[in-house]
Amino acid sequence: MNDSHEASMNFDLARAEPFLIRCEANLKIGLDADFLMYVVEQAEIGMGHETQIKVRFEGTATALIFRTFRDDVEAVDLYFVTQNQASAEAINAEMLAFAEDNDL
Repeated sequence: MNDSHEASMNFDLARAEPFLIRCEANLKIGLDADFLMYVVEQAEIGMGHETQIKVRFEGTATALIFRTFRDDVEAVDLYFVTQNQASAEAINAEMLAFAEDNDL
């Protein structure tokens, strides 16, 4: 994506789904946590995966690339890439708040 903006964070695998659920609950953009966790769990260790999903941010449809990289059995990097800077900033803010609330 040209002029893309990214939000990313490393998660313990057990915390990835609670983050995705919380992110959707707070932002209401249309993240399907079950599907995204399926993507996460299918990634082999040392490998990544990328899928494009459609979300709505502040009423506007936008494409969001969801990337994963499985560090090891218990860790995964989650990346959200979009051309919409405000949505990337909102997801990043959710990541920071989640990290703070969970003493990460």
